Amino acid sequence: MMASEESITTRIHHRSIPPIYLSYSNQTGFIERYFVVKLYQQLVEHGLGEGVIWFDHHLGIHPDKSATWFADRLEAIDLSLGSILILSSSCQHQRLMTIESKAIFDRKLLSGTTTVYGLFVILLDECHDFTYLRSRAEFFHAFNKTESILEVEERISMISKQLIIKLLLYKQFSSLQNNLTIYEHKIDEEESKQLCSWTSKDIQSFLTRIGVQQSSRDLFTEKKIDGYLLLACTENELKDYFQMNNRKVRQILIEHVIQAIHRERQSRPQWHYEAKKTKGKSDHVYLIYDPEDHSIANEISNFLKDKKFRVFTHNSRYGKNKHEFLALNGPVMARTKDVIFLLTGKSCRSTFTFHELTLAEWFEKPIVTVYIEHVWANMRSSIRALLADYPSVDFMHQSLHESLTILHAYLRPQMLSSEEPEEYVQKLKQTVRPLASIAISNNNLKPKLSSTLDENDSGNARFVYLSYSRTTEKWNVIHAVERLIFVLEANHFHTGVQMKNINNNSSRESDLHHLPKIQSKSSSINPNDSYLHGFNPSITTTTSIDTRRIMGPGDIRHCRVMIVCLTPKYFLNEHCLNELRLCEIYQKPILVVLLRHMKYYHSNNILNTNMSLDEQINTFIPSKLPMTTLSFLRKNIRSSCIDLTTNELFSRNVPILLRRLETMLGKHRNQMEGTAHSVNPNNFSQTSEVF
Repeated sequence: MMASEESITTRIHHRSIPPIYLSYSNQTGFIERYFVVKLYQQLVEHGLGEGVIWFDHHLGIHPDKSATWFADRLEAIDLSLGSILILSSSCQHQRLMTIESKAIFDRKLLSGTTTVYGLFVILLDECHDFTYLRSRAEFFHAFNKTESILEVEERISMISKQLIIKLLLYKQFSSLQNNLTIYEHKIDEEESKQLCSWTSKDIQSFLTRIGVQQSSRDLFTEKKIDGYLLLACTENELKDYFQMNNRKVRQILIEHVIQAIHRERQSRPQWHYEAKKTKGKSDHVYLIYDPEDHSIANEISNFLKDKKFRVFTHNSRYGKNKHEFLALNGPVMARTKDVIFLLTGKSCRSTFTFHELTLAEWFEKPIVTVYIEHVWANMRSSIRALLADYPSVDFMHQSLHESLTILHAYLRPQMLSSEEPEEYVQKLKQTVRPLASIAISNNNLKPKLSSTLDENDSGNARFVYLSYSRTTEKWNVIHAVERLIFVLEANHFHTGVQMKNINNNSSRESDLHHLPKIQSKSSSINPNDSYLHGFNPSITTTTSIDTRRIMGPGDIRHCRVMIVCLTPKYFLNEHCLNELRLCEIYQKPILVVLLRHMKYYHSNNILNTNMSLDEQINTFIPSKLPMTTLSFLRKNIRSSCIDLTTNELFSRNVPILLRRLETMLGKHRNQMEGTAHSVNPNNFSQTSEVF
């Protein structure tokens, strides 16, 4: 290969971390990589090159170089002052990318008046799973699609000016010093340069040597293709973008690239290459804990050993740096099937546990958290994003013996035979819950629900009546209504509905998938699976909710606003029509929220600002409705319908609903408990709404 005339260290030797982190998928294709390269070139031209940390290319840090690659990326998120997120539909099912996006969003939520964190989002196509980022981003631009090199150039020109103006505000922070240690790798003159570090000149020499025609080489030069971009090229892209029409030459090029990568890995032996291929043994577990928590770690280790498990922990020698630390412990972790993390005040901030957890995630090991202390709010944003949807056993609120038994049952589910009592099996299922669910349920953020409302009570001014079809709707619609009730009560609106927890013996009810939102399995995180979008999951994971009206239709006369929870079955329910007639009699204003799409209505109609209010009403009110009621609705619906049909739309539009209610009531939110205790519908614990 080619001898290097420069050292990567000359580009990454500085210990100061730039304020803006460039985040995009490491598994992306050529077009997306080309977009990132061209965008970065624009940033450099405007003096922002030193202000953006770009690991995979600019800093030469990528999976082939270091086992700490994933940890370095997450650590940059924790320490930076902002992030540029470049996303596409191909990222939606990439767990590492979705963890990054959640950690970035969590950082943004935590930023307030005293701290700064910028969020700049670019969607290269219609990737709906990431649209929840719009509400918090300083810059958000979504393209319909980006499929060719010409489109990339066009896209960059469209957004670069506005994006750079917003990024220039962060240039003053470019000299900030942080504790992030960038991985340094010196390249001697005698040492061959890795393919990903090849320059455009190196590529030209390579293409000439294997016999690529001049016209194709000129295109490579024109597009400034280097080793980083060449690695992402497929055979079709070589043909379409670089006019390599000779199939044999294309295959020769690809074969040479593969051979070069193979030689690099042979000449630079790295333990993590083989470790990632190792299949863990079912009776091997790896225990992650802080050394100061050795007492409880020993208890768990001894218990599992008695159950015929082989338990491994970190080496007593920590090494001189993080690379040596992981080189000592990584191969051991690779041989295990499960990883157990002891969550305590010490471990949640430990550098050692941070690197072990990120390595376990990179190895794709299933992680179970032992919840010992309530430290959710003290955890790094990156670790919250990583662990939020992994299962956790609550050691905090039950005996050690009972908790260990549950942990054992989780590790070996086959031990739960059909002869076990149903009550015992249900208890195990309810106890092992996602970490975010257990953590948030311990925050004691349950709103105080009003019990009764006297006609002369001051609370009468904030009474809103919810009209919904209870008897004919499916369970997911009812849960969506319960979620709305929870948010309204948390914001000091009285709904006249009492939410009472009852024991739940139904396996479907005890399942987290019972929530009225899209849920993913623990092995595939989804950015829309937010536990904090105005709803406490502990209510539905350990118990079910019995919603009971303590104020019926006869009390509509006392309400200030009636909220119509619209679904396809609403206008078919006689009780709902009666409530509308009572609302007509008492001349109450109406606010319509859409919980499920109507067959004759699509949510995109809401976004059409050219539609008049009457036209919008016509789209969701069926023509067969009695004329008097139809006339009343036209008269009393004061604003357009609010779409709450999906989890992300619920999170985005609930604040709009609350603002409209406040406007209708003509008063500010009740300050009885003080602003310090007020609950934001999108950020219950002031930690993260994205989990």
